Amino acid sequence: MKNNPAISVVVPMYNVERYIKICINSILAQTFQDFEIVIVDDASPDNSYNICHELYGNNEKVRIVRHEKNQGLGPARNTGINNSRGKYIYFVDSDDAILPNALEILYNIAEKTGADIVHTSGYFETEQDDDKLLNTSFFKLKKDPHQTEGFLNPNILHRWENCWAIYEGRDGVKSMAWLNFCRREIFTKFNLYFEPIISEDELFSFEMLTYVQKFFTINQPLYIYRRRAGSIMKTNSPQRLSKGIHAFLVSIDKIKFVMNHFPELRDKIDFQEHFINRILDSFRGSHIKPSYQKGLDTESNVVIENIFNEVFHENKTFVKYFFNQANSLQVQFENLNVQAGQLYGAYQQLSQRQQRMSLFLTEQAAVLKLFDEMNSSDKKIFLVGTPRHGNIGDQAIVFAEYHVLQNLFPEYKIVDVPYPFMTGEFSEIFYGLGFKKYVQPDDLFVMHGGGNLGNLWVNEEEFRRSVIERFHENKTIIFPQSIHFTDDAEGNRQLAISQKIYNEHPDLHLMLRDENSFNLANKIFPLINTYLMPDVVTTLLGIMDNVNLQREGVLFVLRKDKEKVRDDSTVANLQEFLTAQNIPFSVTDTVINEIIYKENREKKINDVLMKIRQSRLVITDRFHGVVFSYITRTPVMAFKSFDTKISSGIKWFKDLPSIYYAEDSNFGSMQSFIWKAYHQNLPAETPINFMSKFDETLQAITAHRGG
Repeated sequence: MKNNPAISVVVPMYNVERYIKICINSILAQTFQDFEIVIVDDASPDNSYNICHELYGNNEKVRIVRHEKNQGLGPARNTGINNSRGKYIYFVDSDDAILPNALEILYNIAEKTGADIVHTSGYFETEQDDDKLLNTSFFKLKKDPHQTEGFLNPNILHRWENCWAIYEGRDGVKSMAWLNFCRREIFTKFNLYFEPIISEDELFSFEMLTYVQKFFTINQPLYIYRRRAGSIMKTNSPQRLSKGIHAFLVSIDKIKFVMNHFPELRDKIDFQEHFINRILDSFRGSHIKPSYQKGLDTESNVVIENIFNEVFHENKTFVKYFFNQANSLQVQFENLNVQAGQLYGAYQQLSQRQQRMSLFLTEQAAVLKLFDEMNSSDKKIFLVGTPRHGNIGDQAIVFAEYHVLQNLFPEYKIVDVPYPFMTGEFSEIFYGLGFKKYVQPDDLFVMHGGGNLGNLWVNEEEFRRSVIERFHENKTIIFPQSIHFTDDAEGNRQLAISQKIYNEHPDLHLMLRDENSFNLANKIFPLINTYLMPDVVTTLLGIMDNVNLQREGVLFVLRKDKEKVRDDSTVANLQEFLTAQNIPFSVTDTVINEIIYKENREKKINDVLMKIRQSRLVITDRFHGVVFSYITRTPVMAFKSFDTKISSGIKWFKDLPSIYYAEDSNFGSMQSFIWKAYHQNLPAETPINFMSKFDETLQAITAHRGG
């Protein structure tokens, strides 16, 4: 190991056997590799030390230091500082993780600016409480109130009033140690260390803001903080109260000492009292109020009283006053809290309703136009549930549904009824305006297809149920869907509701776009008609054949939502391979952050299809990434999706050499397909006529008599 690495990463460790591997591996995987890791085992009673010793004992970048007895988080960090050798020190808690480029970014900024502290004004938070790789779709971005990048104002009074997090001021920065990348020399220069108390970060942050002049902030989040049950900060108990009171008293002594270090503050008694009262307010909020809100038991009261008696000795008047005030305030708080909760709940309901009603008023022109379309003697197909959101896959489904229906039923008028009109309070208004009176018994109801049948997207499932229940007398067709009900209590509950409603409709026809969904539908919906069909977008094959564009590069079409399950390391390895082969690549998704209306639907679809049509190869974990590649005649390699929509749905293309399912392939096989596809060395293929399958099936459905 280098004697003088650029960075020492200090990892205090206690009772984290489930998480420590993820933490350390996230550090070892950094793009910047000039670092050491100092793991401080704080006499952890679980298997944390053995795991680290077994996995990292022979790693030259890792050193493990052990405490003989448990001392707490602050002293463990101090041990890490004392055993570090880097130019900079960075703290990572042992149940957390950092992004792959965190050290590189922090180091470069510190070197470029000369900062003693680089503070990241934000981080990612996750409640994923298991030993699996952290799933980015569960991350929540947390921000400091401080949003300005650059050096903090060096004025001490300004920093105390506005920057220390305890004030929650306009320009405040959060106090967590792991948000700060520190030049090592500041610890000895200013005698900085962590006190053996809880909330030790707040006091440490106060000292840093006081002594360190070159304090630089950036907005880029680099840290992943794991919220989990069981920590002392999440548990109301006598022990927490005891530690909290101790932390308060230690903090007051140290802050007074720091204030007296500056002659200009030494005699400002009023300012010192004001400042300390603010700290006391914060202390009450953090350590007393949570316990009183849940009711303070006798044991807790005794613990607090003993601590105060120990500190204030014979001054019983103060102790008695403290408890009388606390109990009196608690009674007032409970009474007001009940009233406030009731009022706030009513306010929220009215506010949300008002927002929804106002939003619907903006649709006035569209609603009136829709009623004009329905007020005709034509035979009608009600295409219901069409989306307004920016998922281009869903928008392409609607476009293809129009294509199929207009081709087969030219005598019908297609009435596009958007999903927002048929859910929640929108639906109450819409039906209240008389939607049902325009529906004739021989009109067809066609429901938008996709991959949302089940309880993963429960709002869409509730919409389908409401249409099926309201229009029993009309033949109803659901365009190709994938089904996914979760295997838990909520999934079973939602399944039971759907089974009852679907199976009671006398003329319901459900198309399924993959074998797994088809087999499941036959099991759970035995009384309705089911059909195994491809995704309807496949009927658009050749839609861009007349576009004369030069193909270039590889396009990654990767999802970011809650259905993402891909292994990002595989994607990274593929991108490294492409770079080594001098093959350009770019990354996109089929979701845009826009509302899409019927009038601009085709343009938005074409924008995405054009990107795919211009590529020599697509690599994707979206099923419509596969389908879009098929209809634009672009080779595609696909990975696993959240459910079986890709693994099962891709079987429709099993005989096409340009479509490759890579989930069970080794890396060499993936490289081989990429090479062949990119250099256009794939065998010729015969397109599949999926439109004829829809024609045959829909003719059979419309000839079918319900009952």
